[in-house]
Order: sequence, then C-alpha cells, then structure tokens
Amino acid sequence: MRVVQLIRTSLISLVTALSLLTPAVAHAAGTPSLFFEKASLSAANGSNLSLALHVNGNGTSLNTINVVASYPVDQLTFVGLDKTGSFFDTFVPASPKVTDGTISFGVASLGKSVDSDALVGKLLFTAKSSSGIAKVSLSGSEAANGGPALAVDTSSASINLVSGDTTTASTFAIKNISVSGITTSNGVVRWHTDVAASSSVDYGGTATYGLTASSEGMTTDHAVTLASAFSGKTTVHFKITSVSATNQTGFSTDQSFSTQGYTVNILVKDKKDSPIANATVYVGDSKRVKTNASGVATVENVAGGNQKVYINDSAAQIITVKESVGKGGTAPQQFSLVAERSSALGPNTLLALLFIVLAGVLFWAWRKRRVQPQL
Repeated sequence: MRVVQLIRTSLISLVTALSLLTPAVAHAAGTPSLFFEKASLSAANGSNLSLALHVNGNGTSLNTINVVASYPVDQLTFVGLDKTGSFFDTFVPASPKVTDGTISFGVASLGKSVDSDALVGKLLFTAKSSSGIAKVSLSGSEAANGGPALAVDTSSASINLVSGDTTTASTFAIKNISVSGITTSNGVVRWHTDVAASSSVDYGGTATYGLTASSEGMTTDHAVTLASAFSGKTTVHFKITSVSATNQTGFSTDQSFSTQGYTVNILVKDKKDSPIANATVYVGDSKRVKTNASGVATVENVAGGNQKVYINDSAAQIITVKESVGKGGTAPQQFSLVAERSSALGPNTLLALLFIVLAGVLFWAWRKRRVQPQL
C-alpha cells in the first residue's frame, strides 16, 4: 500500500497547476463520483476487453482527478489506455504507471471544467484465465488540488472469465506515419491501420508527452490535429494509439517532428545610419544570407525568444523573436542592427597579399644572387 500511496502523491503534485473535473452517477447532489460504464461483463480467455471509465461532478465543477485502479494480475493483463473521446486533454503520465496490479495516472482539462457525466478513457485488458471472476476496483482514486472527495462505492467492475479461442491476434501494426500541415505551432499526424480503429495521439515537447489529441469514429486512414501548443522551431514528440471495435490495439514507438521557425527581416546599417549591402547574416544555426542593396537580409526558420545574430562573422548581437503560439507566425518580424562595414580587404585577404609580397621579395633576392657575376 505504501507504493500505491507514493504513486498517488506523485500524481497529485504533477497536476498541481490544474483544477478538478469529474461527472457523477446516483449519489447525493454535489458528490462527484468515478465509475465504470459497465459493472459486469464476460470475457473469453485470450480475448481483449474494454472498461469505459466515467466521472460525474453531479453539479460540482471539476477539471482534474487522479485515477488508481487495481486488478488481479493472475487473471488479467493490462494492455493500455484508450483516450479517444475523453473529455480530458492532459494525462500524467501519458502512459499509465503499472505496478503490482495497480494502474495510476492523473487527468486534467485545460481551460474548461464539467459538472456532469464525461468519459475519462477506456482501460484495456486481455483475459488470461478461462474461469473465475476478475474484479477491477477504483478504490484510492481521488480529486486533485484539494477538490471534493470522489464517491467510489459503485466504482468496480466484475469480469466473468470463460473459456474461448485464444488464437485471435490482440495487436495490429501502425503504418505510414507522417505529419502534414506543419505550422509554427502544430501539425496533423497521419497513419494507416489495416483494421478500422480509433485515433489517439499523445504528444509534447519531450518523450514524456503530457497532451492528448484524438478524433472520433473508427477508420483505417487516421488524421489527428494537434493543439497549437508550440512556438517556432520546436521538436514535438508523439506516440500513436489505435483500438479496434474488438479491442485489438496498435501502438507506435516515439516519433517526432519540428514545427516551422519564424521569418525575420534584419536591416543592417553602419554607424552613420547607412544600409550595408552584401553583408553576411545568420541567426543561431540558420543558413547564411546576404543583405540586399537596401541592407535587408531575410532569414527563415528562426526559433523564438532571444537569438544571436552574426554579421560578417563578427561578435553576436541579440534579438528577441516574438513567440506567437497559435497565431501562425507567418508575417516576417523586423529588426534593425548596427554593424561595422567590412574593410575592402578582409583579414584573410591581407594575409594572402602579405604572403604574395614576401614570396616575391624572396624570389627576387634569389634571382639576383643567381645572376651576380663571379669575381
């Protein structure tokens, strides 16, 4: 039980910044509850089963809860969490922690709350026995951030385990993963499955994800649009989950793509306020660009925030690129910098000329010595 308590405590701290959400069943007004959609069902040995988990605020506005579910490991194998259609858009961690038959995760909704029934997600299991009753319990689940207690007296499900065909495949492949419509803040994740299945994507700035997006319905060609949660030239990690009508599951490995950077126009002038043409400009690790006759260099794919600008490879100057999350960031941002004009002969050119002159002098001295008459 100390392990369960530790997991619960850590989940509470991870979703501290959010408020609570839960929908209810048949309890006194104001008491939110967490419950399974079906309290009893049957499953053949080797088959997959899905337990839809709901929350109901029963008049109390909630947006964050912590879920703790326990199950018999000798009778069931936990497969994963199907988030398709969930009211919540944030799951901490993205993939539930599983320890000694205990499943733990936190859920939250950003910028919205609910006071009636809402889907949390579906717990997916595979039956590994042909007899007996497997009970899945939600005891230990609670509201986060000091919210109201969750009624869980109806929050268990009993699975009647029976013999059956164990040859049916429980998984399928996720194919042809791609990302299209990439902007400075998001993109559309696409993939294919050979069987019709749901569409869910965990994503975030790291491989721990944290955000979830999904689309409704069963299909073989999937497309999920991620929320505009990023800002210019950001690496986005994501993982795909699809679940068929028969609870077959498909998971991808960690994938990633980069959002577009911003475009900046940099006007380079000298100390007399005159534009400098043909100067070499680059920002951070961007491509090198020459200024035009008006002294302007257009640099693309620049990250947001404070960035170093180099002009003719001289000491860096700092510009602050505006991070316009969710606004497209398509209009070039304007900056004006002052730089020294490059001398007509750069340092490398001067060294080359010096070498040529020295070589010429040495050659002249050698020739003179060679032609001097002997006395």
